[in-house]
Order: sequence, then structure tokens, then C-alpha cells
Amino acid sequence: MDKIKFYKILKENGIDTNKVCFDDAFEDDVFCVYSYHGFWDVFYRERGKTYNLKTFSSESAALLDLLKRLLPTIPPNSP
Repeated sequence: MDKIKFYKILKENGIDTNKVCFDDAFEDDVFCVYSYHGFWDVFYRERGKTYNLKTFSSESAALLDLLKRLLPTIPPNSP
């Protein structure tokens, strides 16, 4: 999965795309996807603190994890 498909799925499901930021680990009240040295962190940031941090070795896996957080009813092997 890439960012274009990720955003398309969010829009199709009525999720505000402003709830997600990429490569900005300092924005608050959003889900973040932060890439560094071939890894991707996915976490929620609120009031300067990071919550539910997970690290992935591919962007696709990171985006799928975030979709599962935002759309809890998404089937395990989708999209």
C-alpha cells in the first residue's frame, strides 16, 4: 500500500485526512507516520506525548496498521 491508496481508503470511509500526518513527529492530536533510516513509526501524538508506538520495516505495513487503527472493522488481510 502507498500513501495515495491509503488516503483514498480514508476518504471512502469518511475519515478526515487531517487526522494523519507524515514525517512530522511534533504535530499534536494526530496519528503520525514517521519514516527514518528504512523504518516507519506509527503512533498517536497528544499534548507532546507519543502513544501506541509501533515500528515497521515497510511503509506498506505501517499504513496498513494505521488503517486498522482508524477503521477497526477492516478485514485482517485487506487491502
